Amino acid sequence: MYDMTYHIIHLTTPNILLYVKSSFLFCRYDDESENKIALDDIRAIIVATHQVNFTNHCFSKLLENDVVI
Repeated sequence: MYDMTYHIIHLTTPNILLYVKSSFLFCRYDDESENKIALDDIRAIIVATHQVNFTNHCFSKLLENDVVI
């Protein structure tokens, strides 16, 4: 058995889109670049900026995985 480590995502960049695809959370920026992280690895998301957009599917999947927003 191993201990699972969770990540806290701290969003400080405005005008980003968060969406879920294939059990990964994707963060798309204005310049079309993206970052991704497995949903199972996320414990919380802190939104510290304006205009962060979540797709409905993303919001639903985060809540299903008990992610604190």
